[in-house]
Amino acid sequence: MEYWVKGDKLLLSLIKEALTGEKCIEGRTTSQEELNLAINLAMAHKVLSILYDVLFDEEVPFENLSDSQREIVKNEAVNRARAGYRLLFLARYLVKLFKEAGFDSIILKGMGVARYYPVPEMRKSGDIDILIPEDKLDDAVEVLKSEGFDISGEQHATHHLVIKSPDGFLIELHTSICEYSKFEKVNALRDELTLKYFERAKVEDCLGVELTVPDKVHQALQLILHMLQHFTLSGFGLKLLADWVVFWNDERNFEAAAEVEKLCEICGITEFAKTVTTVCREELGLKKEVPLYIEGGDIPLAKSFLEDILYAEEFGNSDKSRMVIVKDRSLLGYIKEFHFQMKINHPKASKCFLLWPALWVITFVVFVRNNKKLGRGSIRDILKSAGERNELIKKMGLS
Repeated sequence: MEYWVKGDKLLLSLIKEALTGEKCIEGRTTSQEELNLAINLAMAHKVLSILYDVLFDEEVPFENLSDSQREIVKNEAVNRARAGYRLLFLARYLVKLFKEAGFDSIILKGMGVARYYPVPEMRKSGDIDILIPEDKLDDAVEVLKSEGFDISGEQHATHHLVIKSPDGFLIELHTSICEYSKFEKVNALRDELTLKYFERAKVEDCLGVELTVPDKVHQALQLILHMLQHFTLSGFGLKLLADWVVFWNDERNFEAAAEVEKLCEICGITEFAKTVTTVCREELGLKKEVPLYIEGGDIPLAKSFLEDILYAEEFGNSDKSRMVIVKDRSLLGYIKEFHFQMKINHPKASKCFLLWPALWVITFVVFVRNNKKLGRGSIRDILKSAGERNELIKKMGLS
């Protein structure tokens, strides 16, 4: 594959080595300039901390790594480890609180995925995602309020509520496994699949702490749906691909592959999952023997997809015009996307079609106001970006 983001080739090799232990850079002959580009890109993708052991390899050191670069990498690793352990014990505390209140909860991603990394503490995690029964949301909020937690001032999703802990960490209370999607097959299965998470949840050891997490099949499904959700908005970074690699490289998870493929087929996201897997096999060290989409995907499509990911940085932060991706570049396609955003922002009120005209106006006014407030691109640039990325949607057969 060929790339166009500066520092990308070196960064991909560094990540591969960090995830697999395979020496991917012969002789460590990279220049300080190239290292600097890769480190900057790693910071943008929030994967710098997982590179610590590679960059500080005593047996085969990077001689051109400057003192300032060493300090940056070291500080990032230390900060990630501290935050990770705080979130780990906070997660255990939350599960216990909800259990005492009479309902179950499941930790999504977080340490449930970090435990598959060679050094779990190095995986970046900025919040806690916890799945609770939808009818227990009010109870959960009251429990947390009584413990000094506050509801965040801004909410940007319909499937979770953001809560802030007394010491400033964010908790996302999820009532379903993913956001309401523009893909109807995913929506049709969302509630049914969410119930499956509770039926098949497991108590697992995560860095010495027992947490309730999804079973192997649904942990993998959560990862791919999370990627799909962010891809169809502004995009996502390399960290989510790294999660996919370490999860599947654990041989204990091989047995889940057939069921995961089946669920992806039912959800209509087979080509998306296959493309993700192809990128991970080609560039990030996903083992050839992993029994997931072993026939492989479209290499040119995987190349374009990886370019989109590299450019997006973490959750599309590289470009203020990257906000959504449309399924259809026609005028009707843009109208449908606007209508979809209205439904996302007003999930309850939008069920009454008589309110749609008013909700369209409100959605447009809020959109323009937020664009100005957050310094995003112009409406024309946002629509152009959404249309340009449409080609990837079409090639993956997402509908």
